[in-house]
Amino acid sequence: MTPLLPPELYDRILDFLHDDHTALAACSLICQAWLPTARYHRFHTTSITWPSCSSFRGILTASPDLGRFITTLEICNAHPSSRGWQGDRDTFTFFEHLPVVQDLKLARLTVQEPLHDALTEHFRSVKRLTLCRCKYAADTQAFLASFPLLEELSIDHVRYAWPESDGAASPLPLRVLRILELAGDSRSMLEWLLSTSGSKLDTLEFRIREPEDALQLNLILNSIGCSIKYLEVSISAWWDLDFTLAGLSLEPCTALRSFVLHFMSLQMCVRGNQSLIWAISLLGQLYSFHLETITLDIMVDNMLDLRALDSECAVRALSPARFVDLRAFDWEGLELILTQPQFERLREFEMDGEGDAQLLDVSIRERCSELHARQILHYKPVQLRDSLDI
Repeated sequence: MTPLLPPELYDRILDFLHDDHTALAACSLICQAWLPTARYHRFHTTSITWPSCSSFRGILTASPDLGRFITTLEICNAHPSSRGWQGDRDTFTFFEHLPVVQDLKLARLTVQEPLHDALTEHFRSVKRLTLCRCKYAADTQAFLASFPLLEELSIDHVRYAWPESDGAASPLPLRVLRILELAGDSRSMLEWLLSTSGSKLDTLEFRIREPEDALQLNLILNSIGCSIKYLEVSISAWWDLDFTLAGLSLEPCTALRSFVLHFMSLQMCVRGNQSLIWAISLLGQLYSFHLETITLDIMVDNMLDLRALDSECAVRALSPARFVDLRAFDWEGLELILTQPQFERLREFEMDGEGDAQLLDVSIRERCSELHARQILHYKPVQLRDSLDI
């Protein structure tokens, strides 16, 4: 007789797939006992597209109490150029039946005044707000200031207009800020966001693609870097990094406990790859005696990745650096950095890569005996995944 796992272990295993919708869908079909947990994660977020808006509005109008079960909501269009969600105020009156939404995501929308007014009026319980690939044609400042309980703000590819002078709206003290791309008067917006967030903001995620992005990050760190405990920076080396990162400094982050660096290089992981020097340089800027974990994830042009052959234009896709190729990384330079006094409390340096890490570990033990002896190196295998194309 085949032994059966206790149901709670199945549930625990499925919990690890919470953000993998394809795997959750497969689990739902494989075993009926897995269905409740898989459905919970698969449909955790209520997503409303413009074509389904009228039917969803009808359901809430007929049974308004259903809205009290919706705490995570995504309002979206199928494509950024779609003209959905452009109705008058009456179109969005069903929002009043959604009083307990705490996670709100707006994706691929052009937000005009009617939608803006409905959002600011009815979603007062929102704690986590995500704006993804949106064009905000209304008063962005008033919108961001309209959520009295807001703690987390994520901005990804958002175009907006900012008032020439700050109005009466005051920003809320955020705890988490994620900025992946801004297109607008970024300096004014950031200064406004940070004017009251400094005492509470402890988590920052930021992506650098262009020189302007590095200036934005520098502005944030110079303003409230001393309060940040968890910092995650993604760098895409599309530009000359000597120019892009020249003025960037991580030294203001004196309270940092965890640092994650995602580094994307257009070249292969070889000793001649000069862009990798910047990964070492940024790590050398860290100056926090509270630092406990560092994670480094390097994406490179892997010549063994043949996915470009499937592309009509042979577009190269970046892949996780193979552990065997990471022997070309400047481990001696990293050893000099991590043996400095401010890294005494560091308990883990995680290196993400593809394949078997045995040869890399042997190489580090031979070249950097002091670093290897600290037993803080952790090699995390990652699978080949879709990434940004060059």
